[in-house]
Amino acid sequence: MHGQKKAMSAAASVSIKPKIEPPILAVVDGSLRFTDSDGNQAIDARELCHLEFSLKNTGFGDGLNLIARIQTSGSMQGIRMENRIPLSRVAKSGTTEYRIPIQADMNTAQGTLMIKVDIEEPNGFNPPEFSLDVETRAFQSPFVKVADFSLSGDGILKPMAQFDLQVLIQNTGQGVAKDISTNFKLPENVMLLSGEEIQRIPQLLPGETRNLNFSVIINAKYSSSTVPVSMGIRESYGKYSESWSQSFTMNQQMAAPRKLVVEAQAQEKVNIEVGSLKSDVDRNIPKTSKSNPNRLALIIGNEDYASRRTGLSTAVNVDYAENDALIFAQYLEQSFGVEAGHLKLLRNATSGEMRGGLDWLSNLARATGEQSELYFFYSGHGLPSDADQTPYLIPVDISGDRPEMGIALKEVYEELSKFKAQKITVVLDACFSGGARNEELVAKKGIRVRPKAGAIPENMVVLTSSSGSQSSAVFQEKKHGFLTYFLLKGIQNQGTSARYGDLFKYAQTEVDKEAARQGKMQQPQILFPPNIEGRWESWTVQ
Repeated sequence: MHGQKKAMSAAASVSIKPKIEPPILAVVDGSLRFTDSDGNQAIDARELCHLEFSLKNTGFGDGLNLIARIQTSGSMQGIRMENRIPLSRVAKSGTTEYRIPIQADMNTAQGTLMIKVDIEEPNGFNPPEFSLDVETRAFQSPFVKVADFSLSGDGILKPMAQFDLQVLIQNTGQGVAKDISTNFKLPENVMLLSGEEIQRIPQLLPGETRNLNFSVIINAKYSSSTVPVSMGIRESYGKYSESWSQSFTMNQQMAAPRKLVVEAQAQEKVNIEVGSLKSDVDRNIPKTSKSNPNRLALIIGNEDYASRRTGLSTAVNVDYAENDALIFAQYLEQSFGVEAGHLKLLRNATSGEMRGGLDWLSNLARATGEQSELYFFYSGHGLPSDADQTPYLIPVDISGDRPEMGIALKEVYEELSKFKAQKITVVLDACFSGGARNEELVAKKGIRVRPKAGAIPENMVVLTSSSGSQSSAVFQEKKHGFLTYFLLKGIQNQGTSARYGDLFKYAQTEVDKEAARQGKMQQPQILFPPNIEGRWESWTVQ
């Protein structure tokens, strides 16, 4: 209407708070776990692992815009893990699973990685933080090589006659070998009847073997006096393998042909052949539930002497010394609780490497203090000096004509006892009389001598494989020296609570009996100083 005024309300402000429907988040019990590709529950070098967990939401609304903040400490070298990771939604009354990657490179160090996870919710409704400790392991290289081979056929090696060649591939390294390829080569006029020239093996675990079989025939045009064969070997890194070659002499006698084996037994025969390279003590090693940081070990297996010097037959090599050392080291880690970083394993060690190993062990004992417990194991050649019959350990680069260039046993004892240790255990699967598992390192050592015994330092017990002028034999069936095999068998039978007195007595008795069965005499010795008489027998594996 004309002249009428509208009524207006006074201006006013209103504050409206948004309605909050917070989530209430918690990690599902039992969902927090660590997963890795090889299942050993450790972060190995060059391995992709994952931290897995599930969040449940029992609140009033969805869990949105969540952020996982990761803090790492401890052994972080070579480890890559994001420190801020957006997490997907957790619906109201729902559960969501998460998988956070952990990538390790070649530089990963030995130790423990501590991981702490704090999950942020935008409105401050954070679930309790949680943490996880995971062992990290430094890179361990594989080493793939031909461990053994056999030639078989009907009669002698000659033209127009078929022969079979078996080649046993083995990973003798500590790491897993992957993507292995082999390339088998024959000379002209020598033909492959069966078997593949190029073969691929996806993976070999440490110590694992693979049998490759070839059937070959020589034609009438072949005129050489020898048949050279070779095999190139390569693994994924391109540097942890050793190619192989062998020359067979024409008209040499061959072993009985494999063709006589009934086909139905072929698979069983292959299994037996592969299994024969691993003794029963190499498997089912007793495991302790705890490690002992005071236990320190140096393990040496000297097997290959022939390749270091020209003119030496492979018969001078010490059969299975490397396997002795490898398996003894595994027992120390798994049964005795020696930590990996406190154990050094040397294979086919030179004089410098052996002295360096002793220096390493002595220095570690100094740093550990008087609570240290030392272990020294040696499998290989031992020889006495000509001058005074002092026993020496023989590195692979030392001539048997000059044993005094090796490592004197008294020098080993001095290094081990330089810094007072609580207990010192020495195991020597070697004789010092000039005898050997196969053939003496030098012909003049064929006459057995009685090595001069040295004084044993305090707190040390020594187990040697033979006494006086006896030689030390190899248990071919078990792929170990007699002493090593029966000492490990005792631990396997008696477990981690086994006492030294029982173990050493068992090894002495069984070595003596087995050697006698094989027409030999070998009686292990136990040596110890007066200060531990009546006490060392109660020392235990763990």
